[in-house]
Amino acid sequence: MTLVRLKILLIFIISGLIMLSSCERDLDLSSPQEQLPVDTINIADTLTGLAHEESGDYTWDEQSLIYITLNGNSITASSPLVNISGSTATIKGKGNYKISGTLNNGRIIVDAKDEDLVRLILNNASIHYPSGPALFIDDAKKVVIALPEGTKNVLTDGQSYADPDDDPNAALFSKTNLTIFGSGELSVTGNYKDGITGKDGLLLKSGNYVVKAVDDAVRGKDYLIARDGNYNLESGGDAMKSDDESGTGTGEVVIFDGTYLIRSGGDGISAKNRAIIDGGRFDIVCGGGYEADTNSVSQKGIKADELVRLKADSLTIDATDHAIDSDNSIEIISGSYTIYTARAGFHSNNSTIVIDGDINIIRSMEGFESHNIIMNGGSMHIISIDDGFSATAGYDVDVDDQSLIRINDGLLVVDCIRGDGIDSNGSIELNGGKVVIHGPLEAPEVAVDHNNTFKIAGGFIAASGTNSELMEYPDSTSTQNSIVAIFSNSYPEETIFNITDDAGTSVVSFKPSGDYQSVIFSSAALVTGKSYYLNIGGTSDGEFIDGVSEGGTYNSGSRMASFTITQPVTILRNLKSTEDDE
Repeated sequence: MTLVRLKILLIFIISGLIMLSSCERDLDLSSPQEQLPVDTINIADTLTGLAHEESGDYTWDEQSLIYITLNGNSITASSPLVNISGSTATIKGKGNYKISGTLNNGRIIVDAKDEDLVRLILNNASIHYPSGPALFIDDAKKVVIALPEGTKNVLTDGQSYADPDDDPNAALFSKTNLTIFGSGELSVTGNYKDGITGKDGLLLKSGNYVVKAVDDAVRGKDYLIARDGNYNLESGGDAMKSDDESGTGTGEVVIFDGTYLIRSGGDGISAKNRAIIDGGRFDIVCGGGYEADTNSVSQKGIKADELVRLKADSLTIDATDHAIDSDNSIEIISGSYTIYTARAGFHSNNSTIVIDGDINIIRSMEGFESHNIIMNGGSMHIISIDDGFSATAGYDVDVDDQSLIRINDGLLVVDCIRGDGIDSNGSIELNGGKVVIHGPLEAPEVAVDHNNTFKIAGGFIAASGTNSELMEYPDSTSTQNSIVAIFSNSYPEETIFNITDDAGTSVVSFKPSGDYQSVIFSSAALVTGKSYYLNIGGTSDGEFIDGVSEGGTYNSGSRMASFTITQPVTILRNLKSTEDDE
């Protein structure tokens, strides 16, 4: 066992983590391809939540400005539409309000009419209110907050509110649709509970945000939409959240672009309905990361009840819980992903579909876990303590629960420590692509495990594993040939497994990263009626990528067997060489 493998194993043994799974819905998998329709990729543009944004929201006549000046413990205003009572300013009507200065113990309230549009231009405004929200939007049709270039604006509340049973629970709290935009900075500290909360829709058009909160950092109850901006979010609860469950189009978090540095005690991004990422760069750490102790609080990187759709530019997650989680489905359209997790990298109860993307799961208990895992493309490298791919409906693993792993294209490389490389409680289909499994080190775990069938119709697989009574073979109804080699003894890591044809041309050389006693190999190069040699050890001058070379010259190995392909699955048992006898 390599030192890296040993370290990974020790980390997870000490933490005593287990994977949980469940399944509620079924996916129609009758066709060999499950390609998402093109028009669903940009579905975020059709969300009902975006109806609150209008092109005129972001422009105004400078001559129309109403000035509110904060003077430490007092306030002045240039219009009777602003009612001032001590250190509280209440905006009573539509208009464009420019707020400047510092308020040490006071607040701004918006209490306009239901049909009024109110714009707040924060011009280096700093507001602290120890007994409630520093900025409280009570009523208006819509409020737009502008952050002009070069400005730094600060909102803070206290650790207790004068009316704790009342609705407001955030330093910036809005009861109506709220939009924030600009190139300036907004720093919000929620000492009581949340940082920024919109009870209706919350749209972050642009801006630079630094939000720290005892509970949730940024919350749009009906929906939270971030079109662009730079976000530094630190929360005791969830960092970005939408939790309304009243119907379609609500409870959604949609992100189009921007940069996100998230450190959360709960979930990084949490949506009651859908979480859709269509661009952006993310660095998310939840619950202290994969090495932290687990607790009863959800500490997932991205979570949604119905759907997580990913098209991020780049996304790094270090999570105590699942990195990506959905009660229903996950769709990976494209992007670059780096995952560290104490549980599953991608977990869904129904289906996970991969269209494209560069996915690197560096630490996990299981890489992917879902009732149905469909891979149509992309490049995946998975290091897992347990299974790399695990298809399960969440109950008795000894029966066929109609789970499915279907690989149509792409690259899948699994390095598993004590689980199976790919494991389906139902069936496995390999129709295309390339699969490399550096399998488990000890029985009873195997490289490929299933409760129904393992059919190979195309593609490439090289999988190392143990000599276990539970070892599963490709199905005899497969339309592409394969071999299963089982050795009389184990061979150490990096020992070459080689297949050469009868003309001396190397078909494959495979260097498993751990000790192995069995290999499953299939590719289009195994031709019916043709003879081959199986070799162990030796050298190859071919280029090894992910432990596999399909070219080069092979030399000096020990010949273990010669065989001719006469049927879809050729099983070679109890293989040993003269050197083994010695």
